[in-house]
Amino acid sequence: LGLFPSIHKVNRETMGEVFFPLGIGVSAFFFLPHHLLAFQFGVLTLTFSDALAGIVGESFGKYRISLLKNKKSLEGSLTFSVATFLIAISVYPDLRTFSLIIPMAMTSLLITFVELVLLGGLDNLLLPIVASYIFKTLVL
Repeated sequence: LGLFPSIHKVNRETMGEVFFPLGIGVSAFFFLPHHLLAFQFGVLTLTFSDALAGIVGESFGKYRISLLKNKKSLEGSLTFSVATFLIAISVYPDLRTFSLIIPMAMTSLLITFVELVLLGGLDNLLLPIVASYIFKTLVL
């Protein structure tokens, strides 16, 4: 129907617009209601980190990373990692817990690697699930 042209206006083959709601739904199935913080982290990572990485990578990306037929920019990946780390800090209920800075940084780096290797919009399906799981495992 052409209602959301920005979703379909991507220069590569992708199923991201289909996988986005599926990823959130599957994540909700596995993590709600018992792991609300993990679920929130996964959805926020998909929503903000992935979107910011795309914007920065397409607008300012000069250095390319090629991994498994996937070409992303270093600038976009760094943005993804920093945004994911900031989301982890903001989601966790006790900001005074400095002992979790390293697990949050490791979480951010692991999820950034996952985002780098996923092709064809699969990041929209798997990012909220993997991010929620890693956050639950390493941080909570």
